[in-house]
Amino acid sequence: MEKGKILSLMVLSLLISVVSAQLTINEQPKDVYNMGDVLSIPVTINALTNTYGFFQMNLICNGKEMNFYKSWISLAQKSETKITSSVQLVEEMLDGSKGTCKVEVSLLKESSSTNEFIISDLIDVKASLNKNKFNPEEEISIKGYATKESGSQLDGFAEIAISKEESNKLNQIEAITNGEFSSKIKIPKTMEAGNYLVTITAYEKDLENRITNKGSVNYEITISQIPTNLEIVLKQKEVNPGETFRIKAILHDQTGEKIKDMVVISIKDEDNTILEQIEKETDIFVEYKIKEGQLPSEWKIVAVSNQITKEDTFRIKEQSNISLEIINRTIILTNTGNVVYNKTVFVKIGEKQLEINANIDIGESKEYYLTAPNGEYQVEVLSSEGEETKKMVILTGNAISVKEVSENAMELARHMFVWMFIIIVLGFVAFFLFKKISKKSFFGFIPKEKNKSVHSEEKVFSQRSALVSPKNKAHFLPSIQGTQQPSSVVCIKIKNHSEIISNKNNSKETLQKIVEMAENAKASVYENNECIFFLFVPSITKTSQSEITAADLAQSAKKILDDYNRLFKQKIKYGISVEYGEVVAKKTGEAISFMGLGQFMVNARKLASISQEEVCVGEKMKEKIQSSAKLEKHSSERGSYYTIKELRDKEKHKTFLSSFVKRYERDNKKPEESKKEKVEEEKPQEDEDFDLNSI
Repeated sequence: MEKGKILSLMVLSLLISVVSAQLTINEQPKDVYNMGDVLSIPVTINALTNTYGFFQMNLICNGKEMNFYKSWISLAQKSETKITSSVQLVEEMLDGSKGTCKVEVSLLKESSSTNEFIISDLIDVKASLNKNKFNPEEEISIKGYATKESGSQLDGFAEIAISKEESNKLNQIEAITNGEFSSKIKIPKTMEAGNYLVTITAYEKDLENRITNKGSVNYEITISQIPTNLEIVLKQKEVNPGETFRIKAILHDQTGEKIKDMVVISIKDEDNTILEQIEKETDIFVEYKIKEGQLPSEWKIVAVSNQITKEDTFRIKEQSNISLEIINRTIILTNTGNVVYNKTVFVKIGEKQLEINANIDIGESKEYYLTAPNGEYQVEVLSSEGEETKKMVILTGNAISVKEVSENAMELARHMFVWMFIIIVLGFVAFFLFKKISKKSFFGFIPKEKNKSVHSEEKVFSQRSALVSPKNKAHFLPSIQGTQQPSSVVCIKIKNHSEIISNKNNSKETLQKIVEMAENAKASVYENNECIFFLFVPSITKTSQSEITAADLAQSAKKILDDYNRLFKQKIKYGISVEYGEVVAKKTGEAISFMGLGQFMVNARKLASISQEEVCVGEKMKEKIQSSAKLEKHSSERGSYYTIKELRDKEKHKTFLSSFVKRYERDNKKPEESKKEKVEEEKPQEDEDFDLNSI
């Protein structure tokens, strides 16, 4: 028993001699520290015996130990002391050591360690962009937040780099305050289209201007390809008649790169008349053949794509050319060029050479009579261009000569009775003129002068404000004697009439197209301020069923106007109506005079005013075409009306657009005119035109 007590005392005595002090870490470090942060470790030392020695604190990272505190301690038994040591985590102290670390405290043989923690140089960056697809000259708006991995907000900088294929295109630096930053970057006008990487890098610097903490985030954006320029490429700037020339249009984006899209190419002559209009893909050649004999002139090419218009010109070259013929004793020279032929033609009769100083108009032929002492001769004719013809000819006469033949004089000389015929005709004309003048009364004279004044004023008005130039004109008269006829009318109201009149653009040409298309269907055209009326009068059209023709014209006109508005910036604001009613009409010279019965013309105008770029149909017209058209009913403050959604059985009726285009394919040959109506013996009364605006 006593041996056991002695053993226990010996062990206790041994322990007391080994454990001299107790080390207590009062507060554990945070889980994560960033570079530049301060690490503080509070420790309490309890002396179990009289203790003295060096107290140390060491930072251990990835097996590498760094001392940051060392102090001599002397404590009496059962006394205690508290020590707090702080260290800033900087590169000089860490020497590149980061990652998982801990702090070990020691005194003599006693030691204690903190929990493990992380030393990091990372920054967490989060940002948002206003969108991810941009056009050149638009603004990228960025808002973001930057936080150290330790959780504290960053005060530093954000560098925003926009790059493509590892090549920086834009760079901008913004300040980060309390973890927040924002930036606005304008995209240059000429920035290349494509996909770009937006890299946002947040960082912090120390006093030595060294980056201590850093983090980044990436976003993808797309820069759109925007058409900015249209180029016309002409294979040649001068073309001979009969040649085919090639043109193409190239659409470029903001950097000059080519864009594939559709383009409308118009070929216009010297009078600005559209000869050909072709829709083609960009960067593909279009061919157009100049007809033989085309006069020298400057033509225009107009290309339109994506609301961009480009114009260019080329010239039809002068072509001096002549054809040579020898018929019996006559040389026939014909000008086959496009300018007056004013050159020398050489004629060789046998061994003698003669000259003809030719002066021949375009398309004209001249004959030259050959004489020589009786015999057979070889006649050679050579032009200045090198054209040549030869023939053996039997000639008679006293001397070798070439004389111009006046064809008209020879014909008249051979046919003297022509003179007699001309005298008789002139006599009859003089007789009838005298008879007509003698019948005129004083009272019949005044209206003519008045009417002359009215038409003079009308001519001035049309020159100032007319939108179109019709051939088949119609005049509205408030009082007229004529035939009452059921008719159809199409009314197009130009709602921005003043803009179209004042601006020089293609809008008038487009309206003129519609007029020509209507006249091709024998419609008569009446223009009254902002309204253009197309009348289908049976005595002119030679048919009493023109309702579907009128509806088809209205639909085709709508398509032409919609196509124009799609291609050009200057829009035509319009309304279209189709109505059916009765008119009193009669032929007055080349035009017709008419008067609408009832509310016929007023209804057409009212429906066109209601129309919002659609074809509106009146009640009477609806009854005529409802079996051949799909109609939709509408109601408004002005009453009920219908709109055309579709014309059924399209093959049964002519499509105006196709017939209009075919006219140009026939080389501008006019269709055979219908037989003219018999004009009444009584001279028609020509009253002043009535203004529909007064209705």
